[in-house]
Amino acid sequence: MSCEKSSALKDCQSGDRVAVLIGFQSSLHRNFCNACVRQASVMKQYTGNLLGHCETVESIEGCWPKNYGLGVLIFEQGRECAKWTTSDPVFRAQDFLEQVEMYCVPLCNSIPTDYPVLSIIDLDVREGAGPSNDTLGSHAECVRAAGGFPCVAATGRVHKFHAWYTSEAGAAEREKRQQVANADIILACLTREI
Repeated sequence: MSCEKSSALKDCQSGDRVAVLIGFQSSLHRNFCNACVRQASVMKQYTGNLLGHCETVESIEGCWPKNYGLGVLIFEQGRECAKWTTSDPVFRAQDFLEQVEMYCVPLCNSIPTDYPVLSIIDLDVREGAGPSNDTLGSHAECVRAAGGFPCVAATGRVHKFHAWYTSEAGAAEREKRQQVANADIILACLTREI
């Protein structure tokens, strides 16, 4: 269930499927979309494509910046993603979206394509404490019980995320998680078309 976060795409060297998360100021949303259109053929050469994008995300917990958008790219192989980062002149440019950070996340499961929402929980684990397999396992079960999909959560009904988050099970899981980590939790209503 656990997925590793990397601030540098070149660290994603596995053969597994990876997601590239690109956060940017909402005012740069159109620039992101234009770059995806221009570079779609380059991404495809490296087994990548756009999963979705949104102009603003909804922050549920934590300190996610206001007026922030999100783009998500999917690559079938981490190795190909690493090659893409050195060959795509637009995305690797120093000033791309004002020096945006990209996160490469190894995916634990294939992602369903019929969904409108991506929920991201970014844990900042306190030193000496780490989420145990029990915590991650119980979180995965809560997400599944709410109709979602663990690691990259997806459902046809946005309110299910809110229902899980405010439910007794969600509150208990959140309380347990806060003992070992600070979290940023966001919802992004992704659009697949540009």
